[in-house]
Amino acid sequence: MIFFVRHFEFKSFDNIGPGFWPRLLGGILIMILSGILLLQTVVKKEDGKAIDFGTIGMKRVFLMILIMVVFSVLLYFLGMILAMIFFNSINNCRAWGGIQ
Repeated sequence: MIFFVRHFEFKSFDNIGPGFWPRLLGGILIMILSGILLLQTVVKKEDGKAIDFGTIGMKRVFLMILIMVVFSVLLYFLGMILAMIFFNSINNCRAWGGIQ
């Protein structure tokens, strides 16, 4: 929220302008959520379980991230139609069992 209102006018507390409330609420929200995360970290019990990045599920996650990055690059350079053709062809390969 603070990122989107960075161009709103906020001069001083005498002349607050339209950027005052979004920045104030965003700052309060960040502080509250940071406090909650800090409490969860302090109170959290240690399970000792590590994430195994070699499982088939994690490989699928990385593959989906790669597909979305390629789609974004194609969208920027080639346009929506060609990017959607790529995305649909990858989706069809997955439906046929080509990409596990």
